[in-house]
This record gives sequence, C-alpha cells and structure tokens, in this order.
Amino acid sequence: MASAIDPTVTIVRTLAEAEAAWRWLEARDAVPPFQRYDWVRLWLDEIGTDRGVEPLIAIGRRGPDLVFLWPLMVVREGAVRVGRWLGDRNANYNPGLYAPGERARTTRETIASALDEIARSAAIDCYHLERQPRVWAGSGNALATIRGSVASPSNGHVVTLAPCFEQLLARHPGSHRRKRMRQRERHFEAHGDYRIATAATAGEAAATLAVFLEQKARRFAEMGVPNVFASAGVAGFLRRMATETGPNGAPLLRLHALWAGGRIRAVAGTATAGDSRSILFLSFANDELARFGPGTTLVYRLVEAGCRDGLAGLDFGVGEEPYKENWCDQEIELAETLLPVTLKGHAFAAATRTALGLKRAVKRNPAAWKLYRQLRLRTAPLRRGPP
Repeated sequence: MASAIDPTVTIVRTLAEAEAAWRWLEARDAVPPFQRYDWVRLWLDEIGTDRGVEPLIAIGRRGPDLVFLWPLMVVREGAVRVGRWLGDRNANYNPGLYAPGERARTTRETIASALDEIARSAAIDCYHLERQPRVWAGSGNALATIRGSVASPSNGHVVTLAPCFEQLLARHPGSHRRKRMRQRERHFEAHGDYRIATAATAGEAAATLAVFLEQKARRFAEMGVPNVFASAGVAGFLRRMATETGPNGAPLLRLHALWAGGRIRAVAGTATAGDSRSILFLSFANDELARFGPGTTLVYRLVEAGCRDGLAGLDFGVGEEPYKENWCDQEIELAETLLPVTLKGHAFAAATRTALGLKRAVKRNPAAWKLYRQLRLRTAPLRRGPP
C-alpha cells in the first residue's frame, strides 16, 4: 500500500519484500549491526515469530529513488497494539536506514505524517521507538526529536580508536594502564595456557557461546536478577549469529575468549559494521582468577585489536559500567519516542513515560544508581529463594 505524502511511503509485511531496498541502503548508510538485514532476519526467525510480532517495514521513496527504510513491527502488549523497532530490546541503536544525505534532509513533519499513515494501516495504538540516537553518522536524527520523544534511561558509549594502540594509550594514563595490565596477565600466565582466542569455526563458536551462557546464568543468579539470555529464543539467536555466515562470508557475531589454566575465564561477543565494532556482551567466571580481572583484560585486548584492524571506533553499548568509563570518550545520546494514536495508546504512553522517568532518574544519578545496585546485590538471596 502506498500513501500520498512526500516522500511516498510503501508498507510491506515481510522481510523478503524489503530485502533489495534494505541491502541497497545498507551498502550506503552507516547502519549499526542491529538494523542490518541478516541480523533482523535471524532475530525474527528465533525470537520475533514466537512472540507473535508483525513485521511492518516502511520504505520511503521520492519518485524512483529510495529515501529511507524503517524496520518496524507491531506487537500486542495486553490490549494495546504497539509499534516498535524490529529487534526490540535486543538492539542497542535504532537510527533507521537512509539514502546518502536523506537523514539530514528528512523533516520532523515528514516523519510525523509517515508515522500517522503507518499507524492507520496497521491499527497501531501507540509507538514506542526505543534507543534512537539523536545524532547518527554526523547528521541529526529527526525521528528522535518528534513529538513524544524523551531521553532514554541510559546512553551509548564509544571509544575513538587510533591507528596505533600506543597513540590511544597516550590519550589515557597509558603507562599506568599498561603496567596494571601486565600485572594482571602475569597471574593468568602463572596458571599456564594464557591466550586470547577468537572462535574460528562453527564448533569453536558454539562451545564458546555455551561457556558464555553458563557464566551469565551464574552471575545473574548471584545478583538475583532475571537472566535476559534465558529468554525464549535468545540462545538460538546468538548461536545462529555466531555459526552462520553473512554475505561477506564471515559470521555476524564473533566470540572471543580469555583462556588460562586450560579453561575459559572470560567471553566477549563483537559485531563489526563498516569502520566500527560493537562489544555486544561480556562475561567472566567467578572463580579463583576472577579477582585479577579477566573481563577487564579481555576488553583491553579487544581495544588493542580494534586499533590494529584499522577501525575508527569501538562501541561499548548502552548502560553504565566502570570498564566503559575507563575507555570511552564519546557518549551517544539516545531518545525514546512515545507517540500515542488512540485513547488506549494515550494511557499506555502515560504509564510508560512515568516508568521511564523513574528509571532515568535513578540511572543518571550516580549516588542513587550505586545505592540501587548495592541493595539489589544484598537482597539477591531473598529473590532467589531457598535452594
């Protein structure tokens, strides 16, 4: 179905119908891993379909020329039909895909008209578009500034890399950091078989992922918080990402492990898009070597590898962690758009906006966030219940 607005918006309900346009834009825009066609395809196969989501992909054209592609979906939350980004909370950034120059050219009025048209066609009650960068690829992102947009609880964090790792360290307390890292690594070396290894085969990737999932399950249990990686379909999604290859012949997800004493002590997952690499997750074994920082050591070596590979930036993702503050020199400001369409949508937006405000107030206040984490850790045994 096509609309009469400028640019013309066509809505398709399957990824296959959008694939040609999607891949064309992917090759020309700074698209993060989370909104690339193959990432979304696997997410839909392993997670989205079982959740009953309805793909709703909006393709904007000006005459025959592509302008944008928004990979949206509709998901029912109670009695409310909510418009969200495909990938949902498994994606860190959702800037949409645009033809060269069109992100800066597309106005808020054009976006609002397009969203109205999409909502009517799909009976959407409310949009909740999460984790939208206010600026992306050097251009303002009007989608993150339309009516109903508020600041996200957390922002993204990126370290600008250098052609040489020594240059990067010089921007930080380099010699001190290098000295501490060597001290950490000597402890791992003392246990033998110390190395950083990247899974090179599907078998190695599956085995490394299994260790990661086990480490995360134990850590979340110790903290007394829900294990997001145990949600339906997540393990299968990550497994396919790590073992199936994309159009360039490489897996979409790379798994890196720190070995010492014949065991994996830490695991990280990364995805590369263009000249940027994202650290998607990190885990470590809470064992006798945990006090020497296997996760911190693995991150150090991943930053070094990013410089060696000639990348421009290493994205540490969304959220507040000390290891991010130690490296990152850029903050990606994120916004969430809550745009109600119906009466039910207004009620949903009001409740969601209140919850977001409370979450943001705690996370953006260092003292409150520290207190919350301490209380969460102390009350973990109560939430776990009796053994």
